Amino acid sequence: MKHRIVLLIIVLLLIVSSVSLWSQEQETSVFHDPPPAFEPAQAEQYTFPPGNALPPGDRWLKLPPIDYIPPPYGRYLKGLRICLDPGHGGYGHLKGYKATASGYQESEMDLTVARHLRDFLVKSGATVTMTRDGDWDLKKNYNEALHARAEFPKITNSDLFISMHHNAHSRKEANFTSAFYHEFPGYLYSNIDLGRYIVDELEYWLRLPEFANDGLYSDYLIYEDSGFAVLRQTRVPAILIEASFFSNPDEEKRLRDPEYLKREAWAYYLGIAKYVRNGMPKAELIYPANGILKAGTPHKIQLKLHDNCPEAWGSKTAPRIVRFSINLTINDTQVPFEYDDKTGILSYQPPQSLAPGPYNVLVRFVNMRKNSSIPEIFKVTVEP
Repeated sequence: MKHRIVLLIIVLLLIVSSVSLWSQEQETSVFHDPPPAFEPAQAEQYTFPPGNALPPGDRWLKLPPIDYIPPPYGRYLKGLRICLDPGHGGYGHLKGYKATASGYQESEMDLTVARHLRDFLVKSGATVTMTRDGDWDLKKNYNEALHARAEFPKITNSDLFISMHHNAHSRKEANFTSAFYHEFPGYLYSNIDLGRYIVDELEYWLRLPEFANDGLYSDYLIYEDSGFAVLRQTRVPAILIEASFFSNPDEEKRLRDPEYLKREAWAYYLGIAKYVRNGMPKAELIYPANGILKAGTPHKIQLKLHDNCPEAWGSKTAPRIVRFSINLTINDTQVPFEYDDKTGILSYQPPQSLAPGPYNVLVRFVNMRKNSSIPEIFKVTVEP
């Protein structure tokens, strides 16, 4: 009995000691009020130039060192099919056509950069198709050639389409990077996502003297109510990039440097890799799996939404999709739906059975990394 009492006392002492130690660990021996706000001192602030241009000699204009070592996230390019469209091929015989004052043609710059980019992408496991690999176009007629280039990514089952260009302007000082998406920002959300990543990398690695705010523009600014044909007729994420201005005399000198063109291609490569790393969300029609509904029976349409982000902690718990970004349209009309956050299944049940005929179902959404879904119109037919 005495041994039991002694043992009980020892256990109680150990418990009290542990609680005391735990309590001490929860208390800090140093405490103080938070510091006051840190106000900027005028003499110590960075100096930023007014407007959208840097003065000659600004330290930002110095090209950063480059080693061409691929980042680890370059592995997410493996298995992708990417279509490159180096602009303005087939006109090398026309003297002065889209060329510098000394005769250096844009088509040559575009192709050189595209070839470097192709090599970087292929080494990362991507399959690359090109609308040209020499001084030619796909058709003799200019408009037919534009249509053929826009159709090429569809024919080659490409996941991305990038039309690569260099710009020109009567204002010789002009020199900045710009990316053109088709029509308006909501036309294909993914176009802007892709363009944003590429512009950010080109601005960093090329260090051009001007910056175009966010660098993203509607192609309607160039061709009102129509835009660029190569973007208008493309149904995968597509962007047209004007990397810099060959009409700028200083930029022409840089564009004549083979290493500079390789640097430009590396910027494209990193932009594409970062875009892909953040996921290319897609939807999948799961009901009706064959796209056929019978008339007269209760109807429903279900889609599975995939975030397609790389696997990470918590990635298998539930789809990483921003619920409030989801938009469902049927025959261009927005309709209500139910969405299950845990399964990623979106369901639409019309108040009454749909009339016989074809229906175009389109869902748009954004994943947690703010990349927009790849647009795909699902064809559903209600049979009589």
